[in-house]
Amino acid sequence: AIPPMFHDGIRNATASKAKWFLCFADTRNQDGWVDLNNLPSDVLPLRSALLTPEGAVTFNRPRPDSSGNPFCLSCHTDDGSGHRPASLLVDALIPSSLLMQDDPRRQPIQPPAKVYGNLPAGTWGTYPLVDMHTGPGGHPIDEFIAPPSP
Repeated sequence: AIPPMFHDGIRNATASKAKWFLCFADTRNQDGWVDLNNLPSDVLPLRSALLTPEGAVTFNRPRPDSSGNPFCLSCHTDDGSGHRPASLLVDALIPSSLLMQDDPRRQPIQPPAKVYGNLPAGTWGTYPLVDMHTGPGGHPIDEFIAPPSP
């Protein structure tokens, strides 16, 4: 039901040889949906290649330079109209010397910077390592969802 031009666009953007592309929704085991953590072996996820071709946002490292990312530039523009908030200018995509967890900027695909309440061990894969309670100040989430790369 999806026009061939969309398949062609994804194929060209990713240099993939696949004939068709599917959009899976991760709904955590609801009937009729797909668990993205349990895809068949012949399924190749392209989300990261399309959304973050410059590299993943990683804990304990500065954000990568996203100023040339077509996905980001679909909202971030320097249109000169003065109607864009500073957070949506292209300058907001340029990395700073701040580590990711200290950078106040959040990407649309990231959750809020802190999580609150009781966190069972393994809420995010293997993180946290043990059951924990965050207390009223919350706990930074980035170390759980963007662990350092090896």
